[in-house]
Amino acid sequence: DLSAVLSVKLLILCSLLSQELSKNNIAKHFLDRGGKSRVSLNYWNNFLSKNMVSEVSRVFTKIIENYLLSQHFGVAAARHTEGMQRLRITVEENGLVSMFNNPKDIWKPNIALDRLNTILSLMANCEMIDAKYMNDMWCYSSKT
Repeated sequence: DLSAVLSVKLLILCSLLSQELSKNNIAKHFLDRGGKSRVSLNYWNNFLSKNMVSEVSRVFTKIIENYLLSQHFGVAAARHTEGMQRLRITVEENGLVSMFNNPKDIWKPNIALDRLNTILSLMANCEMIDAKYMNDMWCYSSKT
């Protein structure tokens, strides 16, 4: 799936970017923002650096377990309010189970415009996609 490949490339790019930003005396102070719990750029870079020699499948397993599932459960538990279930999945004896009985109940997040513009601009700078400025706005397209 192309989106998975692009996502992995972006995660690697974030690590490389943090290495470059660490050379800047002003920027390097912001690389630890969020720490381990919010996966700061420094934390992510250290994770990739430590796991570069591991098998790809092992690295992806760690990412899924440590960053997707653990983050999901940790954030949901921290945000738990009385009478409001924040978990979307749970761990049962048979593995992961959706907390939703009806697919209509599943919340689908919207992409925030500011984040979308940032990521598209970054992808264009990395020559992953094409960008053209037309009619007072940036237009993005896949590489031809």
